[in-house]
Amino acid sequence: MLSYSRLSRRIEHPDISPINLPEWVKSQCLQLIEYFGLVYGCIDLALDKAGVYWFFEVNPNGQFLGYEEICPSLPLLDTFCEFLVFGNPHYLRKQKRPRVRFKDFLKSDGTQTSLAWQQKHTQAPAKHIYQD
Repeated sequence: MLSYSRLSRRIEHPDISPINLPEWVKSQCLQLIEYFGLVYGCIDLALDKAGVYWFFEVNPNGQFLGYEEICPSLPLLDTFCEFLVFGNPHYLRKQKRPRVRFKDFLKSDGTQTSLAWQQKHTQAPAKHIYQD
């Protein structure tokens, strides 16, 4: 889990660091994901000064790569790639050296090719099947 020093997402460089959730919180998060039939989800939580965890939402398409840029010690892209290859919703990451880093991917030829393709195809005018 990542810890914000502030809740606003508008902060340009928030103070983010990895934390370990208590087992009961992890268990409830996994139960929630399973209850909704999700294989993946980003869960927004907060911990108040009294030590109470607050649940906000589950994002079934939650974005995570930006957090790896802010906190490079978290191998998020590598973990997600392994999760997809493993093909099981009960995947648990084994502690090891990450193989795929988001910052390295951004510098790769594949990314540049993808960006060029995206630019070429998103700037093209729409073509209609039916013409008047």
